[in-house]
Amino acid sequence: MMLKIICLCFPQTGRIHKERQDHHDLELRASSTTESSTRWSKRHSILCTPGHKHRPARRTPKLQKDGPASPSVNLSHLSARTLPLLETPLDASLLLPLYFPGVSLPRLVALRCLHSLSHQSDELTHDILTLLDPSKQDQNSTMVKQILKIIIWCAAAREILLLLGLTELSKSLGAGFGYGGLMIGWGLKEVVQEKVISYEGWEKRRCQLNVAIDADTEGDKVGELKRAVGEYVAKLEEVKPSDPCCYCTGFTGGGLEVEVVYYICNYQDDIAKFKKVNDGVTMALKHNIDRLQIKVYKPFSV
Repeated sequence: MMLKIICLCFPQTGRIHKERQDHHDLELRASSTTESSTRWSKRHSILCTPGHKHRPARRTPKLQKDGPASPSVNLSHLSARTLPLLETPLDASLLLPLYFPGVSLPRLVALRCLHSLSHQSDELTHDILTLLDPSKQDQNSTMVKQILKIIIWCAAAREILLLLGLTELSKSLGAGFGYGGLMIGWGLKEVVQEKVISYEGWEKRRCQLNVAIDADTEGDKVGELKRAVGEYVAKLEEVKPSDPCCYCTGFTGGGLEVEVVYYICNYQDDIAKFKKVNDGVTMALKHNIDRLQIKVYKPFSV
């Protein structure tokens, strides 16, 4: 007589874990020898002890908080052909392993160290110069330093989004040239790459994005975020946006101002949807959003 053992992995719903049931059936059929019986007995005593609850196996290993060290990235070989900054956004995350190869540092520590990027990146500066007019080296050198420092802002913005719990938005954060200057931003997957840069075909209507931090969430995460941003903007002068129609967010702890731009395909006045994202962080989302960008209005002095 074959004994059938049923393991209920989801007792709250009463569903039967079919794979585990079939496994026990096969093990029982193979228990004609002492060896297999002993093996099954030991395995069953581990898996099906009284009160034991089966849990699905973890498919991916759990990452450390700061994550493993990224592989070293060498950008010295890049050129106007391989790194067309005027066409493709540059992922600022490439800069972290460039300056910290093989070292696992907390994100904020690494970002604090990146402030000296424009003074140490001769190879990258020379590479970007190939994208500009070689007859204006002095002017270009100043432009490149400004570009590199804004790219640092891009890396900082990525970490700010992560600290706020906006993980999905931070994944595709990059930098590139756009209407009105250099932009940092992110877009949805279905957006064509050239739409990251161009305004063509889009109606220039702005909608506001609200990021609110509740007083109840004041703690290590929010405090660390404010301190980090404060260090970046403490020495910068207040710069007002040139476009009076823009909506800007003021960030406490240093006065960081960014413009959030929604590119939408029509003028329908849809009601904003509010979605709770993590502790005390609220985003205002609009219907018919095709992409989202943040423009930095504070140029760095060189």
